[in-house]
Amino acid sequence: MRRVYCIIVCLTTFAGCAYDVPVFVTIETSETAFNIKLEGEADQATLKSEEYLRQNMISTKRVQITYHWVSQGYWVFNGKYLPNERIIVVDRAPETREWVADPKRGTSQRDEGIWVESSDSVGFSTGISITARIANEDDAVKFLYNYPPKSNRTVKVINSFKDDYAVGVAQLADIMDGEVRTKIQEVFAEKAAEYNMDELRSKKKEIIAEIRQQVIPFFAQRGITITAIGMFGGFTYENPEIQQAIDQVFKAQQDEEVAKAEAMAARERKEALKLKGEGEAQQKVEMARGQTEAIKLEAEAKAAAITSVADAKAYELEKLTANPEAYLMLKKLEIEEQRMERWNGQYPHYYFGSTTDTGLNLFVPTPEMKAETNLKPNTD
Repeated sequence: MRRVYCIIVCLTTFAGCAYDVPVFVTIETSETAFNIKLEGEADQATLKSEEYLRQNMISTKRVQITYHWVSQGYWVFNGKYLPNERIIVVDRAPETREWVADPKRGTSQRDEGIWVESSDSVGFSTGISITARIANEDDAVKFLYNYPPKSNRTVKVINSFKDDYAVGVAQLADIMDGEVRTKIQEVFAEKAAEYNMDELRSKKKEIIAEIRQQVIPFFAQRGITITAIGMFGGFTYENPEIQQAIDQVFKAQQDEEVAKAEAMAARERKEALKLKGEGEAQQKVEMARGQTEAIKLEAEAKAAAITSVADAKAYELEKLTANPEAYLMLKKLEIEEQRMERWNGQYPHYYFGSTTDTGLNLFVPTPEMKAETNLKPNTD
């Protein structure tokens, strides 16, 4: 009876533990997922071709993983559940790198300088910045075919007969720090070897153009779109004395340029003062010319006025000679007109009339009269 009881307990325990708990994988919005069969035609998840991957691409954002039971012993509970497929995702998110020899700069805190040599065997490095992405699902197929996943994303499974599920992840970051960086160094080294160090400092444009021309189409065929690539910073030399010598030469050149600039500034100040003096002198000349012109105009006006007065006098004399009576009558009328304009409307006590033919009248104010009571009788 005890043996039967133990068997029932074991079977009950096995039934609870071996229950096929469903496992789901969530696909992120920036990912493209592929469902690779682990048995049968897939031959243990070998990625046969781009067409095979394209046929096994999945568009859903949540996938349920199917399992089958595999017995591993004589007892019914000696075994485990194995997945029927493997989910692989391609992360299409953009990646940016800055490779530079200075550990305090760049993407990581280590020396990531791309070191090359000039034709005269001077070793140097410069900063390289690059941004790349997997643009679409077709590029995701190319990428996965060329670069199988190197890492996994774990999905926890609560079941003693199932292992945690591993989602394969193919990331652009792994390729950026590997093949992309190596390809850039290859092209950079070949181009730098064409020039000596003195020439290289002025050939950055040609170097980066050559890198773009070779690197961008190379990785486009592998599903990687390089959106930006460039050089930044100056050259870092393996031999520090080279940099010191360059700094000294640069300082001497700067000193020379400063001296030239100061000399040029002095000449410009001198020229400015000269122009200012000439301007002030010209201004004085113009003022003097204007004053002379004004005096001339004033003299001409005065002469014209004198001439006009003389002409008027001559005209009067001419009229007097021609008709003396009419001329005298005209002057009489003018004097009478002036008298009437100045008269205040009061009459004097004494009036002297003219006894001549001129008709001129003279008003003489009367003396102050004394009161009649003060007058004495004339006894004479």
